[in-house]
Amino acid sequence: GDHRDLHLSLRRQRQMCIRDSYNINGQKVRTLVSREHQPGRYKIQWNATNEFGSPVASGMYIYKIHAKDFTSVKKLLLMK
Repeated sequence: GDHRDLHLSLRRQRQMCIRDSYNINGQKVRTLVSREHQPGRYKIQWNATNEFGSPVASGMYIYKIHAKDFTSVKKLLLMK
């Protein structure tokens, strides 16, 4: 299948949420993760679909990682 891997590392146990995944036009695409994780390294797979399971187009996507006192915004280039 068509998957993209996001690699994350947590130092403390906390709720981790990759809740805001947007296309380049600022439209929300989907929530990838929203649950508590133990400290460690994680690989989150995204199958390049939106909240409804429909494939998304190639292009630049922006995702926001939020974990209690930490927030990070990253870019992902999806090429099919």
